[in-house]
Amino acid sequence: MVFKLINIMSGNSLKIIMKRIEGLIIPFDYNYYLSLNFYEKLSLYDKNIRKLHYKDSFSLHTFSNFISNNQKSGLNGLDIPNGFIIFRSLDKRLIDYLRLGLSINPLIRIINTKYVVTIVKDWKELGDVEKLNFRTLSPVLVRDFNSKNKYVDVPELVEKNLLAITNWQLSNLFKIKSPNLDIKLKNIRRKTVRISSRPESISKTVGFEFEGTMTGDPSALKVIYYRGLGSKTGLGLGLIEVVQNAN
Repeated sequence: MVFKLINIMSGNSLKIIMKRIEGLIIPFDYNYYLSLNFYEKLSLYDKNIRKLHYKDSFSLHTFSNFISNNQKSGLNGLDIPNGFIIFRSLDKRLIDYLRLGLSINPLIRIINTKYVVTIVKDWKELGDVEKLNFRTLSPVLVRDFNSKNKYVDVPELVEKNLLAITNWQLSNLFKIKSPNLDIKLKNIRRKTVRISSRPESISKTVGFEFEGTMTGDPSALKVIYYRGLGSKTGLGLGLIEVVQNAN
């Protein structure tokens, strides 16, 4: 399956503002539980446009960590009374269906804690650029290029494998003939992420947060910006924020 780049346009990014209405603590690795909510909100997209979550699929969307000025950390998790999430997709239709799903049911549940979506608005888009400086707003899951059933778990292997995997994705999944992608990373930090609902020992793995510089064909950079970096981006992994743009 390949995806043609026909839906990248204004309106492919959302800022979703939420406030807590019940409960208190959410787990540190809450990304997976947020993704379940978004998949539920996108049920009509899944039915009418494209299957979102099955074995041979790949994600066309990503979203950020829960961003808040009021976040507190405890021994068992995070206390986040309010904040926002950035959500992006290559497919404008997915964004439209998400707006619809959130309007029908604005409730977001993370284990026993409930939030309500109060505002959904368009957010920053990416123009045609060949270079960008960035930082991650959610951890990146990096496959080992030579052993694709394994994930990289040490910072020293992140840059090489991420570049190889991303160039493969751009060429084979998105049919960009010459992505010419190069990635230089710095300040690489490990971060635990959850990738399934299975027992903890096999549902958690290592992701990475970092800063960096990326150059390449403008279409390639747009795929990364709207779809995310790395693997399993639909689980809230791999969203980047542009720090400074340059042609």
